[in-house]
Amino acid sequence: MHRFLTTFIAGALLFATAQVSVAEPAALASAWTGENHTRARLIAGGPAADSPRGTIAVGVEIELADGWKTYWRNPGSSGVPPQIDWAASSNLASAELRYPAPTRYTEREGDIIGYKKRLIFPVAVRPADPTRDVKLVLAIEYGVCKDICIPVQTRLEIALPPGAAEQSMGSQLAKAFDRVPRPRDARRPNDPELRKAKIELDGPQPMIRLDVAFPGGTEGADVFVEVPDGMWIPMAKPAGAPQGDTASFVVNLADGADVSSLKGKSVRVTLVSPRGQSEASLKLD
Repeated sequence: MHRFLTTFIAGALLFATAQVSVAEPAALASAWTGENHTRARLIAGGPAADSPRGTIAVGVEIELADGWKTYWRNPGSSGVPPQIDWAASSNLASAELRYPAPTRYTEREGDIIGYKKRLIFPVAVRPADPTRDVKLVLAIEYGVCKDICIPVQTRLEIALPPGAAEQSMGSQLAKAFDRVPRPRDARRPNDPELRKAKIELDGPQPMIRLDVAFPGGTEGADVFVEVPDGMWIPMAKPAGAPQGDTASFVVNLADGADVSSLKGKSVRVTLVSPRGQSEASLKLD
């Protein structure tokens, strides 16, 4: 028994040490909290991208043990998106959580959308009074899955002093903001571009077909379609072989979608590749 406990403790310390070794030091950071093969903290410092002056860049940093994953805002065939609550914060005008481009994982139960290993959810924090500290308190619940799924609940706190938006931003936090899909009018040269959309809502085979250009190639490219008000819609699937840097994806609405309720709705299309990410909006009519 003593030998087992010694081995277990040594393994746990090795896992913790390995996790700490990849974490970048942050000018402002909360303590790590962790359980069930994951741990989380808040990091901060610097100006939040695409936000008014004085808005502070914050990151919800999550690390996962090998083989474990967590979910995007649309988890796919199963899973739960993160649940975020800032209500216990003080001197907080707003906290806008953003989602970096996710990855599709194919499993026996279907396709899920999310992240593995390490991720940072960027947050744009605006103080109510920029001359005072912001006490940022986050209650977060997120699911982690491997062979089983486990809900994780934790509370994270950090104090953001006046001028935090003027500090230098850590490279990992900057990369997290950079991995948020950009709207059409802010696309960069390597971001995917929605070239053509064909929408058929009537007839025996209702569907949405999307032709997308992926600068630099289609390897690792993917498309995710969401109805913002939470209505269910099937996941987009590749349709045929890519033509050069252009690939087609189809949402088969006959696969269980309530097509009549979808008519007139706007959907958000997220386009991702290893080289860039963007998003577009389509109206289903």
